[in-house]
Amino acid sequence: MSKITQKIEVQAFELIREKLGVILREEIDAQWMMSYDTDLDEVDVLIESTGLDKVELKGSVVNIVFPTATFGNKNQGSVDGEYKFFIDIYTNSKTTGDQAGSYRSAKKLHKLLGLCRSILEDPVYKKLDFTFSTPFIMRTGVTNIDIRANTEDDAKNSAMGRLTFSVTANEVNKLKIAEYLESYITTALLNETALGYFWEGLSYGG
Repeated sequence: MSKITQKIEVQAFELIREKLGVILREEIDAQWMMSYDTDLDEVDVLIESTGLDKVELKGSVVNIVFPTATFGNKNQGSVDGEYKFFIDIYTNSKTTGDQAGSYRSAKKLHKLLGLCRSILEDPVYKKLDFTFSTPFIMRTGVTNIDIRANTEDDAKNSAMGRLTFSVTANEVNKLKIAEYLESYITTALLNETALGYFWEGLSYGG
C-alpha cells in the first residue's frame, strides 16, 4: 500500500533539459537572423535523439543529452544535484572549390560549439531563464569541449563534437505534514521546599 500521499512533481533536471532545448533553438535562430551566416541555417535542435551518427543529416544537428548526476548536501527536505548535460553537435559539408569538405565541416562544428558555449554562459541565462518565485538554479557552466576524431571514409565529411554543460540545482522533497493532537493538557504544580517554591509542569497529549 502506498505511503506517499502527495503527487511527486517534475524533477529539476527534467525542467533543465527542456529549457536548454528552448534556449539553444531560439538563440541559434536569432543569430541566423542577425548574421545570415549560412553555417547557422537549418540547424536542428533535438533532445535525447539517438543514432545521429548513423543517419543521413540534411543539415547540422544539436542534440541535448542528460547522461549523469551526482548529489550532495542532502537533508530531509532537499538535495543539491550536480547535473551534466551533453550538447552534441553534428555537421557535414561538401568539398567546394579549393576548400576540402572535411575542413568546412570542422570549421562549422567549431563555430556551433563556440556559439552554444557563448549562449549558455551569457549572464542573461545564469538562472537558465526560469522565473519561478523560489530559485533553484544554483550554478551553471561549460566544463569542457571534446571533438571526435573522424577516422572513417566518410563521403559526407561528417564531424562531431561535444560540449559538456554542468548545472547545480536544488531538488525538493515535500516533508510529511504532522498530525494534529486531539488535545493537549498542561498542569502546573507549585510545591514548597526548604529553598523556596518549585514549579512542576506536567504535560501530555492525546
